[in-house]
Amino acid sequence: MDNLRKDSASTDLHFDSKSIVEPIVGALDLGSNSFHVLVVRVKRDRTFEELYSEKVMLRLGEEVARSGRLSDATIERAVEAVASLIKTSMLVGCSNFVANATAAFREAENSSVLVDAIWERCRVRVHVISGHREAELIFRAARASVHFGRAPSLVADLGGGSLEFALGDQAQMYFGVSLRLGVGRLLSRFPYDEPLSSKEIATIESYLSTHLKPVLTQASDYSPEKLIVSSGTFSTLARICYMNLEDIDGSATGNEVNGLSLSPEHFDNLEALILKNPPSKRLKVTGVDSKRNDQLPLGYLVLRSILAHLNVQEVQVSEWALREGMILNYVDEMADFEFTFDEESLRLGSVLTFLGKFGGFGSHSQQVRKIVRELSLALKDYIGFDSSDIEILEYAAMVHDIGNVISATHHDRHSAYLVEAANLRGFSKEEQHLMSVLCRYHKKGQPKAEEYPILSALSAKTLEKLLPMLAILRVADALDRSHQTIVESVSAKLKHSTLELDLVVSGDATLELYGIRRKGLLLEDVLSKRIEVKVE
Repeated sequence: MDNLRKDSASTDLHFDSKSIVEPIVGALDLGSNSFHVLVVRVKRDRTFEELYSEKVMLRLGEEVARSGRLSDATIERAVEAVASLIKTSMLVGCSNFVANATAAFREAENSSVLVDAIWERCRVRVHVISGHREAELIFRAARASVHFGRAPSLVADLGGGSLEFALGDQAQMYFGVSLRLGVGRLLSRFPYDEPLSSKEIATIESYLSTHLKPVLTQASDYSPEKLIVSSGTFSTLARICYMNLEDIDGSATGNEVNGLSLSPEHFDNLEALILKNPPSKRLKVTGVDSKRNDQLPLGYLVLRSILAHLNVQEVQVSEWALREGMILNYVDEMADFEFTFDEESLRLGSVLTFLGKFGGFGSHSQQVRKIVRELSLALKDYIGFDSSDIEILEYAAMVHDIGNVISATHHDRHSAYLVEAANLRGFSKEEQHLMSVLCRYHKKGQPKAEEYPILSALSAKTLEKLLPMLAILRVADALDRSHQTIVESVSAKLKHSTLELDLVVSGDATLELYGIRRKGLLLEDVLSKRIEVKVE
C-alpha cells in the first residue's frame, strides 16, 4: 500500500493531450497442444479489448514425443490452421502479428520445414523460443493480470509439451525454467486405460516427483506464499474445482476465473471428479472441457505433485499467459505507444484508471480513504486485521461513491454494480467481490445473500472480516458527511467500554457528528463499545 499512500495526493490519471492510437496486435501461440490466436486492441491502462480469439487443437506434442518429428500431413494441417487464423484476424483489422512456437517446435527435428512453410504461405515469421524465454513471457503476463505483492509467488504453466515455472514478485522475476513434463508428452509416455489404477498413479507420480523436486526445492528456498497457475489445463482444473465446491456458490460469479483464489485443499475434490471418473462420466462434471477431457487426469496429477512439494497457502489463477506476454512485449517495443503505469503498480493503476473513467479520485474519496487507514491501523490488533485487509479496505474507500456517476439515488447499489463489473487487474475474484459488497452496504443495511448473491461467493474467512471492515468504512464516510474534508485527522483509543475518537477539525463539523451518531452503530456492535467523540 506504500504506492497508494505515496500517490494519494493525485486525483486523476493524466493522459497526454494528443490522441493516442491504440494498436491492434495479434499473438499467434503455436503450442504443443493447440494453435491459438488472440487479437486485441491494447489500452493504455494495461487492459486488452479482445477482438478475436480462436483455437485449433493439433496436439503436435504427442506426435513429436512418439516419433521426434512432424509428418508431412501434420505440417500441412498446421500451415492450413495458421493461414485460417491469420485470415480471420485480418478481418477484424489486425496487421501486426507476433508468432511464437514452443516445445513441439523446439524438439521436432524438422520443425524448420514448418516454420518456412508458414512464412511462404502466410508471410508471418515464427520465432521458436527457448523454454526460459517462454517462462519469462508467461511470468510477465501473470504479473500484469494478478497481484503478486512483495512476497515471492511461483507461476506454473502446463502446456502440451512442457511445464514452465517462473518465480518472482511484483517487481521482478528471480528465475524461470522449462521442464519436459507437458501433458501431451506425458500421455505419450504413460498410455493407459481409464480410470487410472493405483499402480499407474504411483508410477506417474514417482516420475513427476523425480523431475519436479530439484526445481521446487529451489523455489522453496524463496518461501513462495502462493502458486499462480495459468494456461488451459491448469485453469480448467481450477474452474472445475471452484464450480463444484460445496461451501461456495461457484455459479454466482460465472465462468471467469482470472484472479480466482483457492486453497490447496480445495483441489482434493478433483480426485473423485477427475481421477476416479471414466471419460464419459467426467464429461458430465460441471466445467469439464471435452477437448481436454483425456488430459485432465494427468494435468491433475502434475498439479497435485507440485502442491505436494510446496508449502503454499493459496492457489491463484491467471487467465493471462504466453499470448498476453507476447503482446505486452511487442507493445513495449513500439515507439509511439506507452502505458500509463507500470506492472509494479498494477492494483493502484487499475483502480485509478477505473476511477478516471467516471470522474476521477475526488476529494471525498481521498478523505474517506485517509480516515479508513487511520481507524484501521488504530483498531487492527483488536479486530484482527492484517495489512492486506487494510489495503483492500482502502481501495474500497476509493471506489465506494463511484455509483454517483449513474445516480445519487441508490448510488451504493450502482457503486457495487460498477465495481463487480469492472476489469480490475491485480485483484483476486474474492477481493473484487469483497469491495463490491463493501460498496453495496456502505450506507446502511445488513449484508444478506438473498439480497446480494455475490455474498454467497465469499469464503468464511472473508465473511468474518466483512462487518468490521464495513463498520470502519461507514464511520470514515460519516466523518466527511459534508464532503468538505473538515476532519484533518482522527485518532482512536480503545477503553474499557468506549471507543474514543479524537478529531482535529478545520471548521464546523456538525454534519460529521450527526453522521457518526447514525453510521457508527455498526462499529459499536462490532467492538461492543460505545463511541465517544471529542473535537479539537
